[in-house]
Amino acid sequence: MSSIPFSRISRFWGLKRKIVLEKKTNARAFIVRSGSVFYVLKRRIASLPSRSCQTELLKYLVQSGLPVSAPIPSGSGEFEVKIGKYVYSLFPYIEGEKADSNISNATPEMVEELGIFTGRLHKVLKEAEGSFFERTNLLKSLTSAIRYFNSTGSFFSRSDMEMIEEFFTDFYKLYYKLPVQIIHGDYHPGNIIVHEGKVSGIIDFDCATREVKALDLAYLIHSVFAEFSRMGSPSLFLYLLPHLLEGYCLENTLSFDERESLGYLLAAISIIQIHYFSANGLSDEANFASTVFRWIYLNNHRIKEKSGLVLTRSEKAV
Repeated sequence: MSSIPFSRISRFWGLKRKIVLEKKTNARAFIVRSGSVFYVLKRRIASLPSRSCQTELLKYLVQSGLPVSAPIPSGSGEFEVKIGKYVYSLFPYIEGEKADSNISNATPEMVEELGIFTGRLHKVLKEAEGSFFERTNLLKSLTSAIRYFNSTGSFFSRSDMEMIEEFFTDFYKLYYKLPVQIIHGDYHPGNIIVHEGKVSGIIDFDCATREVKALDLAYLIHSVFAEFSRMGSPSLFLYLLPHLLEGYCLENTLSFDERESLGYLLAAISIIQIHYFSANGLSDEANFASTVFRWIYLNNHRIKEKSGLVLTRSEKAV
């Protein structure tokens, strides 16, 4: 790990006691302490573009009462400070642990709590609409992945590719019917903080974008499903799925089309992951993502059933 100038950072933020490292969470984030007060220190290479729009979004979410960690201004009022080849930012520490630390023991109550929080988050994000967030398009990534497999002839057989293309045919039409708004963009249990059975915070809005809002739910579901698949019990997530969606609908709405899209979104996430891992020579990861995709493909009817699609279009989604 490159040396971090803790003394200079402490002075920039006017901290009376020099910050010290408590824990490295990843290459970009560190839990630090100044006296008895904990913070999260983030850094990025200075040549990477600033994410000022995320800063504004985080400030808005805090003002709206959501438990997110907005950057702390330095003594000069800046949210980022350049030191050498890195740019640093400081955030309040959110008490709790990441939801992925115990996801294998998730209860219906905990999953419903995640759904409630996600519905509330999306409600606030919808009100934060702004032109500074570009519209992304999942179909472009999915199409690129399918073209890659067709052009290279690797990983999937021709019959597999025919099956994949047929599976996604209806999704290409359905996708453009789905509600679009600002979403978190990297919504998985590792970015959700839980304390005493409640969501105490949400972190890492670096991938925030304008997309179909159901994609956040799909990323969360996909992460939980992948964990159960590693344990050899992929069907267990189906038991929890209705509790997540019921919790979500206590705070927000989920249309028939959004429910119908979940199986396709889960499969699309897997295909995009397979593409990424395969193109970068990560064969073990690609094989696992392929296992996840095949299960989703074969069990899409069960996913639809658990998503509440026993209702007709004229009935109210609950």
